[in-house]
Amino acid sequence: MNDKVETATRSLKAVGTEITQWENRLQFVKDEHDRLSKAKDALQAEIDRKSADYAIFISQRDAESKKMREDVLHEREQMNADKAEFQKILQQFQNDKNTHLEAVSGFAADKQKVQAQIDNIRQFIIAVQRASGLLGL
Repeated sequence: MNDKVETATRSLKAVGTEITQWENRLQFVKDEHDRLSKAKDALQAEIDRKSADYAIFISQRDAESKKMREDVLHEREQMNADKAEFQKILQQFQNDKNTHLEAVSGFAADKQKVQAQIDNIRQFIIAVQRASGLLGL
């Protein structure tokens, strides 16, 4: 009977040791679960923070992009206005140039007419001088 009691005592001690081991394992798993839960929460907080930072970054980029588009459109409008003004100035210059060329052309034609008249007068004078010479005057 002592053997049975001894065996039972050993079995109880073995069961107690096994229970302690299981309790230790359970405590380790609980601690590991807590550690991993905290790590998960920290990672989620980091993800949320980076997502918020990224959203702010994207909104700033979007605002900058919109401002650049507005600036480009404004510059294009200004360029078109300047182009129209330049076209007017260029057209006025072309008109002035054409008027000047017509005046120069008219002046050259008038100069040729005057030169032709001067030549006619010279020939007339030469003819009168010959006639005078022939008549003895």
